[in-house]
Amino acid sequence: MKKKNFYIQSILIIFIILIICSCSRTQPSRFYILNSISESDIHLSSPKNTGLIVGIGPVDIPDYLQRPNIVTRTRKNSLMLAEYDKWAGSLKHDIPLILAENLSIALNTDHVFIYPWKTMLPVKYQVKIEIIRFDAEPEKQASLTARWLILGQDGQKPVKMKKSTISLPVIKKGYEAIVAAQSQALGVLSLEIANEINSVEK
Repeated sequence: MKKKNFYIQSILIIFIILIICSCSRTQPSRFYILNSISESDIHLSSPKNTGLIVGIGPVDIPDYLQRPNIVTRTRKNSLMLAEYDKWAGSLKHDIPLILAENLSIALNTDHVFIYPWKTMLPVKYQVKIEIIRFDAEPEKQASLTARWLILGQDGQKPVKMKKSTISLPVIKKGYEAIVAAQSQALGVLSLEIANEINSVEK
């Protein structure tokens, strides 16, 4: 009888341990990065613009984006932080990188520097950007709102000031589709800035 009770108790203990272990397992995190545009997106045909030197920044982003979690909007005044879906880096660092790469491609120049730049080359245009909104509604749209200022003469002369409001559809479920739409929104913003710089250059 004692052996039988000991056997039952042992099974119960093992069963409880298995339950505790299964409950303690956490879902693995998934990490995402923003992507830049490609040359095929804008069909470049002219040679490199070696004389055009552009500086990006400072780029300011809202406090709610300065966290690893991907932020989505559930209502007009309500946000949700993804528990397991996160940025692989920091948006404060990565957004300027993507904008610089996009402008380098759109303006066809290798000379695009991120603030604070240490180049000895004279920066012809500086682009200051304040991002007001950068989030998405799942399966609906990604939204980007930004104020930006182009300065000429090495940051001394205001050339163009504008506010961009961009909305692009999120065509699939999941955070990968959200990040893809946000990357496209940054691409649209970059092309707007590049078009203004090109119009001044003409």
